[in-house]
Amino acid sequence: MVVTVKQWEEIVAYVRKNPGIRASELFPLRNVSSLLQQCDVDRELLREIGMRESPQYAFNCDVIHNLEKYKEVLTLVLTDSGWEEDHGPSHPTLWKIYRQRLADPKLKAEYRDKMDVTSSFRGRTAILNNPEETDNGVAFGMDISFDEYFIEFHHVS
Repeated sequence: MVVTVKQWEEIVAYVRKNPGIRASELFPLRNVSSLLQQCDVDRELLREIGMRESPQYAFNCDVIHNLEKYKEVLTLVLTDSGWEEDHGPSHPTLWKIYRQRLADPKLKAEYRDKMDVTSSFRGRTAILNNPEETDNGVAFGMDISFDEYFIEFHHVS
């Protein structure tokens, strides 16, 4: 499986709500297959739920279209979701190949940008309202609010 836990939950919900669709036929295949078959099924499922622009979709495409790069893990069957939200593939060998692919100068920049999880970051900043300073200079406050932000990075070739 090469999707995030959240994507997997969305896929499960989508298949349950739409039992007659193609995704419901593909759904059972993903848990008993090789990595190649899992990537192929996950790619189709991600497309069905409108996630064609996700790094996971791009990574699944990369595995399918560049088998020679992934030959050492093609028989691997992932038992977890396969993708950590901020880091990429959860399996160590798969993660190593993924990082090598991102560094590959032959990989087109448009594909690299789609596949790279570090091209975007979501986070929160804490704002201390009415902070007070203690004797050791550390500020603290009882009223804390959060601002969410989204930063997008672009590779420059």
